[in-house]
Amino acid sequence: MKKALLLVIPLLVLLLAGCTMPSQPNANVSNGNATLMAGGTCSASEGASLGSVDNASVAHITQLIEQLSSMQGQPLQLNSYTTEMVKMVKVAYNVNGQVVNVYVTPDYKKIVMGREMDVGQLEQAIEQSMKPKDLSKAITIPDAAHVEGESSAPITIIEFADYQCPYCAIFHIQTYESLKSKYIDTGKVRYVFWDFPLSFHQMAKPASVAANCAGEQNKYWEMHNAIYNAEGKDRKQLSNDLLKDLAKNMSGLNYNEWETCFNASNTTVLDQLAQEAQQQYAVSGTPTFLIYSNKKLSDDGIKALIKKVAPYRGVVVKDPNGTVGVEVSGALPINVFDTIIAELS
Repeated sequence: MKKALLLVIPLLVLLLAGCTMPSQPNANVSNGNATLMAGGTCSASEGASLGSVDNASVAHITQLIEQLSSMQGQPLQLNSYTTEMVKMVKVAYNVNGQVVNVYVTPDYKKIVMGREMDVGQLEQAIEQSMKPKDLSKAITIPDAAHVEGESSAPITIIEFADYQCPYCAIFHIQTYESLKSKYIDTGKVRYVFWDFPLSFHQMAKPASVAANCAGEQNKYWEMHNAIYNAEGKDRKQLSNDLLKDLAKNMSGLNYNEWETCFNASNTTVLDQLAQEAQQQYAVSGTPTFLIYSNKKLSDDGIKALIKKVAPYRGVVVKDPNGTVGVEVSGALPINVFDTIIAELS
């Protein structure tokens, strides 16, 4: 079915936040009227020459709009549709308690919402959204990244993070421990911390250096956790003095060796990691997670995964070796990881 649309994308985007999941339309024709959902009617208004409504066309167009909005993580709910004096079918959507009207021309070739878009183009856009984003290179773990868990774990989670990022600290306090006990410690997940210090966080690089210097004495994860706990639990301001205090109080750490390393402040590796994250995975903020498995997914499996992660604004990626993963961002709760890990397992 190839027809044309007029879509009010800006209006729709402004109103979509907080929408409920769309109900499944059930169109019934009776005496020229159609019902889509309880209470929704479609009828020819006085003076309109539209005649009976083509329910199949309306249902198809509705399905396209609902699918597109759902894929953007902003599902909307069909309210009703009626014909108007303008000789169009008015499709009314209930969006976060507000009504958004969409007008469909009598020949069902255009939808009036703001700017013109061919229905075929919309169908192609939806089809494209059901494909993974192709990565230019195979997913690899750099030697400079830090790995926790079994190397043979079927799932790998890479966290691109910054020690001064408040959302990274929130993730560490609220989610990381559950992730660790449930998946990392049980051999189900290999967890990778990939330093991505943001340029506007002045203490991000010093904190990464502090953790890396502790790592030279096999105390990386102890310093890693101490920094996030100091920020997240104790609400302490990140500073050089704080980093030194954490090192002084760390059991088994030779402070003098650590301080020599810390004062040298070698950030070359950190800059290389940040550049690679940006070029290979288009990372721009923290925390960003790349979750992937050694399991090969079919095309149908990838489509199912794309639909599953859409509510979390997840992006499904695929590297040249066929490895499929999901990129998500933010201080996500454990249930999001549960869902993605289950889909990839």
